[in-house]
Amino acid sequence: MWDKSQEIADSHNEAGRKDGCKFATLNAFEYSSNMRTGDGKTMNLHRNIVFRGSNSTKYYTAADKVTKNTLDFIAYPTTTKLWSQLNEECTVDSTDTSKTCKAIAIPHNPNDSGGSKWDVSGASKDGENDKGALRSKFERLVEIFQHKGSSECLNSTQTGTDGKDGYDALCEFELGTTTTGATNAQGVTGVPDRNTDIPGYVRSGLSQGILAYHTSNNTLNPLQLGISASLDSHNATPGYTPENGFLGNTATDDDTNVKRTQLTTGKGATLANNTQRYWNSGGLTAVWAKNNSREGVYDGLASREAYGTSGTRPLVWFFMLGANDNTDYCTQYQGGSSFTPDVASIVRKNGGIPMGSSFAKGQASYNRFLVVAQKDTSFTTTSGMDAHNIYEIDLVQSYVSAPDGGTPTTKEAVFRHRALIGSDAGNVDNPDGYSSMCNIFADSDPSSARLATDGVTTLKDAFAAPGAYWYARVVESKTYSWRYYDCEALKTASDKCASDFTGEGPDAQGKYIDNGSYKNPFAMISERAWTSPIWLAPAPK
Repeated sequence: MWDKSQEIADSHNEAGRKDGCKFATLNAFEYSSNMRTGDGKTMNLHRNIVFRGSNSTKYYTAADKVTKNTLDFIAYPTTTKLWSQLNEECTVDSTDTSKTCKAIAIPHNPNDSGGSKWDVSGASKDGENDKGALRSKFERLVEIFQHKGSSECLNSTQTGTDGKDGYDALCEFELGTTTTGATNAQGVTGVPDRNTDIPGYVRSGLSQGILAYHTSNNTLNPLQLGISASLDSHNATPGYTPENGFLGNTATDDDTNVKRTQLTTGKGATLANNTQRYWNSGGLTAVWAKNNSREGVYDGLASREAYGTSGTRPLVWFFMLGANDNTDYCTQYQGGSSFTPDVASIVRKNGGIPMGSSFAKGQASYNRFLVVAQKDTSFTTTSGMDAHNIYEIDLVQSYVSAPDGGTPTTKEAVFRHRALIGSDAGNVDNPDGYSSMCNIFADSDPSSARLATDGVTTLKDAFAAPGAYWYARVVESKTYSWRYYDCEALKTASDKCASDFTGEGPDAQGKYIDNGSYKNPFAMISERAWTSPIWLAPAPK
């Protein structure tokens, strides 16, 4: 089947076609590890293994190869064994010429790992030593979003004040059900368990990485992960993520609006009791690549110059500007003008570094971050609740705080830059926004709200820290989710679900409102994108 899979992928790899159309395919398989905790809950430790090449010669003749066989959980029952076997056969990029196989591993569904995805304590929860060097070598990206929910972050409390006591309102976005959570009062099982699940989310993993880097005397960050997203759909519809036209994700289990919005059995079933109401149409990965070929896309993934979205296709650039680059890039790109790759090349020529990169301590004059976002222009509507305009750009910051004689911890902050549109400036319910938004985050920037989630209000302390990372989060104006369209279609039916949204509504650009059950999804969401981080990585000691 592995050989057949490669033949199918290779037969559709169109890069280089004379008509200019390019459809690049990559060979890959999933490593599906489901461990059990002491209390019987499942830990999802899955990885997607993606290759640069192929063993098949029927359609594809490149020198790069793949593993002889798929590496499955039966033959390699721990992630340590997985990484070790990958290392026997493969490398990651062209820096190692001794192996023709090139591969990366992408952890996915970290929200479903019971908090165990990022264990770097030495003896991992799957029973063997972590071997962080191999993990760091192959795991270049992490999945931040897919149809079973967002994995960016999870607050320690259900409600709070944005920017206070570690609470980030935008963490509460499309939270999915998990196999590790509890059963709530309404009988929905697998809701996020804040006591155990938080350490498994992406932001927690990134912070664990810089802590591990510091405690290892600046020798290794085992969790230096860029960002990807995916559908994880089981319908063989890659890339199909529209809210209006949602097909479900699991074939005939949820292929109708009745199945998706009601319980499939039992008279009088309601949306509030249906686990699938927490699911979504899936995410997408965007890659900045030299060309749209298999090799170009793979190289972009391996270099971490990638970002994930919740299903829409905005263009997002994230740079740390060069030490002497004081260009006001945003003057012409705020509000609608196109930010072209040509301008991105100018940023690079001026010493800027892109998402997925690192810089060394001592380069503290690198203190300005450029974020530019262009809306997804594939939508025909240009205003109102389907405009998909850009409403907000955030800079998320985390750094190591290492007091003398104290225990090293991480401190976080979120800096927000929101659309300022007439009398609705700052109004999160404003459906409008910009077709393009740009901001340069710096301590001198007066337009970004400092949300001191851990008592942090500046960028300055992070640049002096033993380690740090920053990533950008781009938030669209509110649009209708699939739940709205499904319920609208059922308004005249006896099993209509529109009434199930009573008392629910959006807040703070995507935060769930609770009407008595746990975090009921609502009819509107704010789609978003998350970039790969940029890391402060002090030189090894």
